[in-house]
Amino acid sequence: MVSHPHDEPLELRSKIPGWAHGLPLVEYLAQRFPYHDRAAWTQLLQAGRLRHCDRPVTEDVVLGPGDTVTYLREHTEPPVRLDLELVHVDDAVVVATKPPHLPSHSDGAFIRHTMLHQLSLRVPGTRPRLVHRLDRETSGLMVFARTAAASRALEAQFRSGRVHKEYLAVAHGRFGQDTVEVDAPIGFAPGSAIQLRRAVCADGAPAATRFEVLERLADATLVRAVPATGRTHQIRVHLEHLGHPLVGDCLYGQPDEGYLAFLRHVKSGGDPMLVRPCGTNRQLLHAAVLEFDHPLTGAPTRFESPAPADFTDWMQARRGADTADPA
Repeated sequence: MVSHPHDEPLELRSKIPGWAHGLPLVEYLAQRFPYHDRAAWTQLLQAGRLRHCDRPVTEDVVLGPGDTVTYLREHTEPPVRLDLELVHVDDAVVVATKPPHLPSHSDGAFIRHTMLHQLSLRVPGTRPRLVHRLDRETSGLMVFARTAAASRALEAQFRSGRVHKEYLAVAHGRFGQDTVEVDAPIGFAPGSAIQLRRAVCADGAPAATRFEVLERLADATLVRAVPATGRTHQIRVHLEHLGHPLVGDCLYGQPDEGYLAFLRHVKSGGDPMLVRPCGTNRQLLHAAVLEFDHPLTGAPTRFESPAPADFTDWMQARRGADTADPA
């Protein structure tokens, strides 16, 4: 299920600070939120985009103690998949599977189309707390805290490496060994024009991943990836380091220009879910196992998630191509 672009206005609410008491509404907005000038705020007021104490406003409104102003900002979010699945809900945690392309949290144009917001709709009365992240294109299991105490307990487990995670990943090329242990530090990629890019480097943070071959195709390998640490992009970086970058990855396994071209495409209004030359519209990485100590009982709690249809469909198509290829 892919959502349509979300065009409902965002309600941005501001409680009036003491220094603004007695100011005209537009004067306050121009000072407090200078991304619009006075003329622009006046136009928004005339267009009915502003509310004073939840009521329509006129240009002669003067602000006082306890007042609020609401800006109904026009906002269109990119289409995403919203077919997340609730796996487990109790008083302390929510465990759910994230579909590919749905961001974990607000980022740029994504505000409502996020795991956090969608879970708040699926589990009424809950403001889920983020304790770890998956990249936007990565699918699979995530745990969210429902209380501050649960959040602290889970964050401590993630920091100390006590959370067990297993991923399914499809890498380019054929692995020669059935099991590969990578113990290679990860830091910012030296010389890269892309700030978020990481690389194996001597002065990086310790990072270790075990890769176990599950299936070999003619030009790709399905592996189970078990990270012992939790560095940013760890599995993707270690696969690139091995010479087997992740299938569908727009950032790793290619020069900076490839990713920068992808960004230009998206920022110009292009579809981020466009199918890539490798035959998939995202990186083939899925969080398949998540195990942690329950923050209320302390009991080991394990969840498993099979690879989603787009992942298995790509594998099946590749098997068929291998069968048809006499080489």
